[in-house]
Amino acid sequence: MIAQTFSGYWWRTGEPSDRQPGTLTIASDGAAILQLIGGFDVRQYTSLPGGATSIDEGPSRIAVVHGETTAAKNITLLDCVIQRYSMGFTTPTQQQISARFTLVGIHLDDADTEVFESCHLRVENLRTWATLGKRKFTQEENGRERTATVSAQEPISARFENFTITLDMCAGPFNYSATKDGADVTSRTTATLSITSDVPRSHRGFQEITMGIVDLLTLASNRACGVISQQLVCRPEPEEIPDLVEGKLGGRTVMYKPFADLFARRIVTATPDDREIDFQEFLFTCRDIPFEDLVVRWLTLRKEVVRATNMVFSLHYSKPTFVQTQVLVAAVSAEALSRCLHPPARKKTYKERLLDIAATPPQAIVGKIIPDVEAWANELKSVRNGLAHGLEDQGQNANLFLLLQRTKYLIYLVLMGEIGLSEAILDRAVEANQYLMYLYREQP
Repeated sequence: MIAQTFSGYWWRTGEPSDRQPGTLTIASDGAAILQLIGGFDVRQYTSLPGGATSIDEGPSRIAVVHGETTAAKNITLLDCVIQRYSMGFTTPTQQQISARFTLVGIHLDDADTEVFESCHLRVENLRTWATLGKRKFTQEENGRERTATVSAQEPISARFENFTITLDMCAGPFNYSATKDGADVTSRTTATLSITSDVPRSHRGFQEITMGIVDLLTLASNRACGVISQQLVCRPEPEEIPDLVEGKLGGRTVMYKPFADLFARRIVTATPDDREIDFQEFLFTCRDIPFEDLVVRWLTLRKEVVRATNMVFSLHYSKPTFVQTQVLVAAVSAEALSRCLHPPARKKTYKERLLDIAATPPQAIVGKIIPDVEAWANELKSVRNGLAHGLEDQGQNANLFLLLQRTKYLIYLVLMGEIGLSEAILDRAVEANQYLMYLYREQP
């Protein structure tokens, strides 16, 4: 996302008369900072005997701030924190405020207001993974004439709980741009997910589905996939259109849907202009299982295993850390996955949990990344205990990188198998993946 700035006037909800000029900056990672000329006086005044007044700093948090830009665009800032300010004799002279959520295009009086019916979501690598659209190129034998055709398929929908999830592709018109040296003819295609709720929701009401989709693409592409954009759409509202002859309201009434672009600071900053990843690099795609089946299976599974997936996907989402930390996260994720999928009929040891997970995928494929499961379980147990408890005599000679890759991709194989991917697809994922190739072709 490109950083954006909005200049205008800002006020606390319920206090429109206390308007302050300032500029809102939304960074590429979604973080929002409001710089006010002046500011909101949040100090608390208490009358004392004798006519004196005590002044306390007051709260640093403001629940809701409204704004109206110079272009007449409404903005809502939610969960705001006053980071710093300068005081004049009686009022602030400047103030910096951060916001956890920013809604561009609408005013909300409360963060829990349930007015949104759908969410339009764009995520990195969605179009390629979903195998959307067709492109056809032709060329005459003499090379003097060339044609190109871009086709968008019909939208695909799936139902999950109280949501309808629709995958659609937009193929833009061909654009012509010329320079003194040549000319380009291009057409842009994008993929969008529309998540529609049966009941109105707050701005947070689509978060679980959104993160579930992001996790699915992260698993499939084997890399962090960031949210490119997120737009919330309100329920339809009546709007009066002016009479074309007299210019007065009431000419006719139409239903329109107010919408707002949602921004929040994200762990993964999307880079949508980077080169797309090759189709062969995906562990699986919608060619293996249709989208409408795959997304429902994944969201159902994720509800059961979210304690494990939150940890294992953090290895992609968070900034790179020491390999010791990554191994510990993978080790904990493996145990959590076992507990989520196979609640204990009896108390199990940590090693038994590891063997339980290793026994889940087809053993011929497990053997390609972990040739000796018993040795792997003993080594991971030793390293985990040594790191977690500071034991100097455990796991000191282990190849931590190799141990990390084996554990992480075992978890991936388990997840892929649980959503119904066949043994042939799992085997292909191992054979085509450079890290997995290393695991079974370069064994000591």
